Amino acid sequence: MKTATALLGSLAAVLLTRDAAAYSPGFDLFDHTSQLNFYHPANPFYPLEQTKLPDACKVDQVHIVSRHTTRYPSKGSYNGVARIATKIKDALAGNATTLSPEFEFLRTWDLSKMITNPTAQVENITALGLTEAFEHGAQVRSKYAHLYHKDMTVWSGSVERVQLTAKSFMNGLFGQAAADNHYVHLVTSNSSDKSIAGNTLTPIDTCTKFPKGIADPYQAKFVATWVPQVIARLEARWPGFGFIQDDVLGMMDLCMYEMNLSGKDQRHFCMLFTDDEWVNYGYNKDLGYFHDSSWGNPLARTTGLPYVKAVGKLLAQPKTASCQNIYVAFSHDTQLMAFMTAYGLNKDAAMAGEAVDRDRRLRSSRMVPMGARLVTERLNCGTQGSFVRALVNDAVVPFEDCKDGPGLSCSIEKHLVRLKNIEAEAGDFMTKCGVVAADGLSSELKLFDNPQRNLCTNLC
Repeated sequence: MKTATALLGSLAAVLLTRDAAAYSPGFDLFDHTSQLNFYHPANPFYPLEQTKLPDACKVDQVHIVSRHTTRYPSKGSYNGVARIATKIKDALAGNATTLSPEFEFLRTWDLSKMITNPTAQVENITALGLTEAFEHGAQVRSKYAHLYHKDMTVWSGSVERVQLTAKSFMNGLFGQAAADNHYVHLVTSNSSDKSIAGNTLTPIDTCTKFPKGIADPYQAKFVATWVPQVIARLEARWPGFGFIQDDVLGMMDLCMYEMNLSGKDQRHFCMLFTDDEWVNYGYNKDLGYFHDSSWGNPLARTTGLPYVKAVGKLLAQPKTASCQNIYVAFSHDTQLMAFMTAYGLNKDAAMAGEAVDRDRRLRSSRMVPMGARLVTERLNCGTQGSFVRALVNDAVVPFEDCKDGPGLSCSIEKHLVRLKNIEAEAGDFMTKCGVVAADGLSSELKLFDNPQRNLCTNLC
């Protein structure tokens, strides 16, 4: 029979394990990790049987705009995690001879092994990111083989990680020919040129009146409802560390960076936090996107409009002037969020900072992970006619005001009408963004009007 001391010891061990937190085995972590996570397909909002297309429907034109794939931390984020790494090192060098089990990995953890050359790596694409982009290109080649052409044009923003994503995608799409031809079919849009108005893949950057920091008070209010409790829990597990808010949020960011840089199964930082804490983390990120680049920002639809109009113009053409049928472009997460908002996807009327809205539609984890992609397909359904649908990270996301077609799609006629209505609501880009009229400036995105090659003379 166990002694009272042994029983108490066993009970203490159970309590220690329970208090050590960690998300539960059945918890869907990736549905709450927001924009820092490597690419993963989105959880669908609708059952697959509702979005399945009948055999008669075939894609005959497709548009893809993608975020760059997995990158190293941004400069600001790197500075934050580097500060945490130094704080951990100092704490371990001091009074930390005994650590709670969940913190033991920190004895050998070294940020410099994850990010070996910050000067070259910070802000840039990772090896995983290059692989993701290559695989995406190969998937597009396979899925839309009937629309593929060896000389089709691809478009990209000018930031290095975006261009590298585009080139690796082209390696997967075209094979070795892409590199052999020095990526001659890649058209780069200058992301730093503030004077090109709507003719850009980064319209938020060229909209001079685009409001910044709208989300700050909402996020500050929400963070105050849950992070103090996390600080108290972690401090009880590691007394004397002196946890602060930036430590908590930074360690949660390190969850994704560890997976991105050390291996997808490396989740030591992820395991420091509970299910509810991850739910709160994801909602905090969603507050940021909602108010800064989506429905809570008065110019989000305005900035996203040029892209959806450009796509709409091509969808309306039975055959495009260049005979290109696959249009692929690369940009950034906030820009994609604006494009999705202009389309009317995942609309929420409001998103407050009091508590998690578990019924919200806007979920950045499903919308803008690394390598996120917004796909617009035109469907030829034979005698039923032509239809349009949107997919976000492989999940069909219906236009809520038009989803009565096959697989919750929208008839091409109704879609073109809804784009006119969206334009009326969003307003003119140059006018609302405060861009001064000048020769050559326009509210239109015209990049797709003139691909590098006219494919009509060589359809193969």
